[in-house]
Amino acid sequence: MAMLGLGAHPHLLAHALHGVISQTLVRRICTHCSRPLAHTGALDVFADVMDRLPPGKTPVLHQGRGCEECMETGYRDRTGVFEVMTVTLEIASLIESQAAEPRLLKLAVRQGMTPTFETAKVSPAAGITTMEELLRAIEHRRPLPNSIYPASRWPQDRLRW
Repeated sequence: MAMLGLGAHPHLLAHALHGVISQTLVRRICTHCSRPLAHTGALDVFADVMDRLPPGKTPVLHQGRGCEECMETGYRDRTGVFEVMTVTLEIASLIESQAAEPRLLKLAVRQGMTPTFETAKVSPAAGITTMEELLRAIEHRRPLPNSIYPASRWPQDRLRW
C-alpha cells in the first residue's frame, strides 16, 4: 500500500509484484555473556512456535548480563525478522482494486503468510534475542485483529521474570 501512496499505478503494481518482504532488525543477545533466565513463567507464549524450533530444542529465554565484548549492553550484532507475502492472483486483484489493508492482510494470512510478530516469537524461544528487545523492535507493528488471525496474542502482562 505504501507504493500506491508514492504514486504507483495500482494495475501496474498488482501485475509487477511476485512477493513482498518486510524486515525488522532486532539486537542479538551477546554470546559471551548470555545466560538462561532462572524463571520463565511465560513459556506458554511459545506453544504455537514449537514446530519452528530446531529438533529437540525447547524454549529457554536468555538474557545478556553485559560484558566488555558487548560494551555492557547484553546485546551484540543484529538479526532480521521477516514477513513474506506471496502475491497470488487474488491478492493482485485486491491491490488493483485498492482494497483496504485489513482485507488484504486477512487474505494473505488465509493463504499462508505469517505476520512479523508471530514469526518473531521464534527468536526469543531459540535464545537469539530477548522478549523485551522483540517487543521494542516491533511495537510499531500492530497485531492483526483476532478476526484476521486468531492466534495473535501477545500476553505482555504475563511477561514477568
